[in-house]
Amino acid sequence: MRLARAIDLWLGELSRAGRQDGTLDLSAASEQFVDQLERTRPDVGVQEVTTNDCRAFLDGWRGCAASTVCTVHSAVNGLFAWLFLEGEVEVNPMARIKRPRRPRPGEADVVIVTPDDVGRMFAACDSWQEFLCLSVLAYVGARRDAASRLRWRDVDLSFGSVRLHEKGGKVVDVTIPDELAQILREACESGAVRCGPDDCVIPNRRPASVKRPERSNKSIWETVIKIARGAGVRSTVHALR
Repeated sequence: MRLARAIDLWLGELSRAGRQDGTLDLSAASEQFVDQLERTRPDVGVQEVTTNDCRAFLDGWRGCAASTVCTVHSAVNGLFAWLFLEGEVEVNPMARIKRPRRPRPGEADVVIVTPDDVGRMFAACDSWQEFLCLSVLAYVGARRDAASRLRWRDVDLSFGSVRLHEKGGKVVDVTIPDELAQILREACESGAVRCGPDDCVIPNRRPASVKRPERSNKSIWETVIKIARGAGVRSTVHALR
């Protein structure tokens, strides 16, 4: 079996099991693994991948954040562990490669934002896209994936609530403050934001360049980083939670 085909089957298995939240991250890491191998071995099959092939790929992530290195390791190990259980490989080439240690909570460089920081970020917004992104995150405390999935059909301004599609397939109804409800009303009344039932509450940063029906939550991350940089503060989506 070709490695690229194996990855497609594995991601399909994860999706059917309801593991959508990290699938995009796993897909990106796996595709880069295929690209690196196919530069020298275009027809490489899963049985031909060696432990040193895996090491060479993981070495390319040295110097990255510990969480990123762990995610990449988990992606490659998860793929070959599944192939081993399926009988497609006789041995998992990742079995001898020790997983990196994630920093303990007390060791991590935690990003913290203050109310003044958030105020400066609101002042730095220069479009409805940025304003809506920051508003949903700051007032609701949604994860970036839930914020990315939020559609106008999930918003009930009559009762002042939004329905979030959270990790693990959980659906949560959250009461929103009057300030956010007013922002959402003004966004629809402005005519600058598409507010159909299937439209995203947080528009895409570059709508014309989006071709795929599914949406990556990376646009939420990029928007927050851009706003924070313009405001002269350090922030992440998680810090806003």
